[in-house]
Amino acid sequence: MIWGKFVLGALALAALAAMTVVILRWHRAAQELPLVQAEYRRYVEKTRLAAEHERDVVRKMADENKILRETRAAVPVRIVRVPISPVPATVPAASSGSAPSAPVAGELPPVLGSDIGPRLYSLADAGDAIATRLRGCQQTMSPQ
Repeated sequence: MIWGKFVLGALALAALAAMTVVILRWHRAAQELPLVQAEYRRYVEKTRLAAEHERDVVRKMADENKILRETRAAVPVRIVRVPISPVPATVPAASSGSAPSAPVAGELPPVLGSDIGPRLYSLADAGDAIATRLRGCQQTMSPQ
């Protein structure tokens, strides 16, 4: 029977020690809570500022894309033709009796190829769109 009381006392002492450890951990956590809350508030503010910066960048990109679309709509596509046959490097001076646009004797006028204006302008438009996206990415990644 004495061993039973001894075991019971040991269990009570172990439970008291465990409760003391738990209470000390709670006390330490309660002391650290203001620091954790302050860090959390800084994190929330930093995240809010980053989201606000990203919204501003997206808004600026949308405005820039709108300006590009309006500019494209206002500028007509010009006809651009590339000569297929080479133009002579030196053209003799025209005599006073001949028309300036007449070909020189023995030479054929250059043959012009198909109109590449629409393709050229579409490549320029694609380049503008890529440049706009690049500026947006750079603004998003730049420090505030």
